[in-house]
Amino acid sequence: MNASIELRPSVQHPCRSPRRTAGNHALHRALRTGMFCSLVVASAGTLAAELEVVVAGERVAPGIVGCALYATEAGFPMDPTQARMVWVPWQTEGVLCRFTGLTEGRYAVSVMNDENANRKVDTNFLGMPQEVWGVSNNARPTLRPPRFNEAVFTLQGPVTRIEVRLAK
Repeated sequence: MNASIELRPSVQHPCRSPRRTAGNHALHRALRTGMFCSLVVASAGTLAAELEVVVAGERVAPGIVGCALYATEAGFPMDPTQARMVWVPWQTEGVLCRFTGLTEGRYAVSVMNDENANRKVDTNFLGMPQEVWGVSNNARPTLRPPRFNEAVFTLQGPVTRIEVRLAK
């Protein structure tokens, strides 16, 4: 029995071509790295999110308003070293604190009206704030500071706006 074998010309993938040069190899490696990095950034959340905090309250005296943005419960609500801070002069028509360049996710905000401009929350001998303050979700438990989980909100979309009411 005679069997004939038909030989077909082999077709190689262009990336596996024997004519691949060092320059082509570097280009392909750069393209693979770029695609991987863009996938990592896309999975990490949008980097262009913005938060606007509208500060309201009836008993607010002139001073500077400090808005502290917390991504975790560490330091919330009184330790500004654990937060991203924005200081805005008090204005009679209202105060707006703006945080830009954020990733989408869960955050909590603590706000105080610093009447004596020392950039810290003044407290009495029991540790209770002497200046007006507020947190996101307007959480105001009695006889203890609010917890991160009580004040947490989700930042999503290009702009998220919340209102924080100040009181003593």
